[in-house]
Amino acid sequence: MDKKQLRKVWMERRASITPEDRERLDRLATDNLMATEEYQNAEHIFTFINFGDEIDTQRLIRESLALGKKIYLPVTEKGVDRMKLTALKDMDDLIVGHYGILTPKPEALDFIDHNLVDLVIVPGLAFDQEGYRLGYGAGYYDKFFSDLTAKPSKLGFCYAFQRTDSLPYDEYDVPVDRVITDIP
Repeated sequence: MDKKQLRKVWMERRASITPEDRERLDRLATDNLMATEEYQNAEHIFTFINFGDEIDTQRLIRESLALGKKIYLPVTEKGVDRMKLTALKDMDDLIVGHYGILTPKPEALDFIDHNLVDLVIVPGLAFDQEGYRLGYGAGYYDKFFSDLTAKPSKLGFCYAFQRTDSLPYDEYDVPVDRVITDIP
């Protein structure tokens, strides 16, 4: 299957989780991520904020802020193929933005140098054993990683059933260092 067909298959699988299972798996996965050495040592965390049926990152964000960690979210603009990173100080600063994703209010935007981050939590529809991911196809994360001069830890974050043996990838695709799921 090509990437477009694979995206459809993986989105359908993810959409099939019951709300009860989703809540339980989200809790387990967040606990596992927060227990990692990468998370424990991180001060500046760049994470996605979930939308639709993606794995929940909102508890991770809230608890990280409460621990005094700096949280950064992606901001995209229509027609621009690069993400900007903005600091998030409070969950109340979020509104529905581009692509229907929660994003900081315009008055709360505080853009930072993306080389400041020491941990990146990476979304994906699926991740393979080598750390390659199947994303939504815009290439935002691969471009982000290729623009970095710093070397932050890159953790894929998904449900365990989103792991697979192999995925097609191109020369510009950047694998994550490891994948964190609801199974330790």
